[in-house]
Amino acid sequence: LDQGGRFCVSLLSGHLGGANALARRVAAITGGTAVITTATDSAGLPSLDLLARERGLRIGELSAVKRANAALLEGRALRVQDPEGRLGDLDPALFEPVDRDGEVVVDWRAGQGPALRLHPPVLWAGVGCRRGTPPEEILGLLRQVFAGEGLALGSLAGLASVEDKRGETGLLAAAS
Repeated sequence: LDQGGRFCVSLLSGHLGGANALARRVAAITGGTAVITTATDSAGLPSLDLLARERGLRIGELSAVKRANAALLEGRALRVQDPEGRLGDLDPALFEPVDRDGEVVVDWRAGQGPALRLHPPVLWAGVGCRRGTPPEEILGLLRQVFAGEGLALGSLAGLASVEDKRGETGLLAAAS
């Protein structure tokens, strides 16, 4: 914020970190102007990282967001594979719905390739353990099972167990 409160500049982590939104709020309070320089905002385009967050989706690999946003900035419509419609209504000038080979894929399964994968948190893991089991052991097993079954860890909504395990420290630490 400049000394007179006229300009509020977003400096770091404009999208996911919330700096752009904060700059806008502070500018509204001071009567100033928010200075937003992130490329998609400057071009009046949606940002895939913000779109994912607004829809409650988790980003599989952050670097894929940059590729998807760059495609929009180049004027290309992105092919979107979203069989359950979790992204909602999208601008058809910017996003083309497809049944396969999407550049943006919304799914609870793990996948490979350059596509931006967005994972809905819809999977629950039932976990049993002995008292004193370290969280690393629980997390290691979860990673192993998810990898073996082709599931995306980003789609893990939470852990469930029997009532007796409610205070189990390793389970609580793994869940957090």
